[in-house]
Amino acid sequence: MLNIGLKFRQESIAIVDIGPGTVRAALVSDHSDAIHVHAQTYSLISIETETPEHSIAAIGERIDDACKRLLDLAGQKGITGHIKTVYCVIHAPWAHSMTVRKRVDYQTETRIHDSHISGIAKEMLADIKGVDMQSMMEAAVVRTWLNGYPVTAPEGKSAHSLVVSAIVSDIDQTVKKNAEAAIHRAFPSSNIEWRSAARAMQLTLGAAYRDDENYLAVDMGMDTTHLISVRDGFPSGERIVPQGLRTILTRIDPKRVAEETLGLIRMLSRDACEGGACDAIQKAMATAEPELAKIFGEALGGLAAQRRLANTLVLSANPDIIDWMKQFFSRLDFTQFTATTLPFTVIPYDASTPVVRVTSDELLHPQLVIDSALVNTELHE
Repeated sequence: MLNIGLKFRQESIAIVDIGPGTVRAALVSDHSDAIHVHAQTYSLISIETETPEHSIAAIGERIDDACKRLLDLAGQKGITGHIKTVYCVIHAPWAHSMTVRKRVDYQTETRIHDSHISGIAKEMLADIKGVDMQSMMEAAVVRTWLNGYPVTAPEGKSAHSLVVSAIVSDIDQTVKKNAEAAIHRAFPSSNIEWRSAARAMQLTLGAAYRDDENYLAVDMGMDTTHLISVRDGFPSGERIVPQGLRTILTRIDPKRVAEETLGLIRMLSRDACEGGACDAIQKAMATAEPELAKIFGEALGGLAAQRRLANTLVLSANPDIIDWMKQFFSRLDFTQFTATTLPFTVIPYDASTPVVRVTSDELLHPQLVIDSALVNTELHE
């Protein structure tokens, strides 16, 4: 497979987003202070359930499939050239992340330099437990506070106190090996930047919701959903729920092909579905909700036991089910877990979210919006 790039002057970047059961890919470029997504694609959805071992073994094939589709789309749009960098974003449970923070108080007002921040980060790294340091994928500062207030550029400012928040992630080595080989088949001379989905979410959602630093992030993948409760700008807890797009589609109709079920749900969301098949899917969706509510309720209860949840729920999910999931989380009785005992206010995350700075000529999958926003942040930080 030949390497490609854009006909534009801006350097092109590929994004490969992988998690159990799915691979998404995008081709982007930097336009001033925004990232433009030129093409996006994904590996096909299979209704068949798979073991964790099979899911890992299938990574290479799925990346090959998604990247081939991406290159075909690029060719149709006349996009040629060199791709220097590939951002590979890894989802839980293949990437295990831990966020830590530390506060330092100064006796007198002190001008903050990069050495202050990096020094604290190194101290935290040395004290971290629960991450496999031999398989570490990333270690990065994601947030800073001066005198108790969040600051995006603390260097050069003066303060009496400095708080540094950092994320450290390890990666399943078989996943990394399989993904790396497949990415280099698609983009032989490209450099791979490894990132966790947790880091992408924290950076982009932290920027988007800086005025209200309390929210519940919900990232729905193919077979699992990652919940991260953020209070006062810092993750207070997280859970992995064994339900995602594929498992939910199987729950709705175990006999129908997943893509067909998803197509019917898509038409329902657009009020363009009629007939017996649509009535049956709508009834099956309603039948599936009580068990889904029980499963998610147990995870939300576990998070709330640590600290009650914010009312704002930021949702990343397949665009075809996002309307249903928005109603699901806002309509069902999860009020016992929120700080105000009021229902969740569900906000689907997309390119229209403030400060995201991601543009495209088509509707983007929310996860690719998050990944693109991460790239934008790192290019312009």
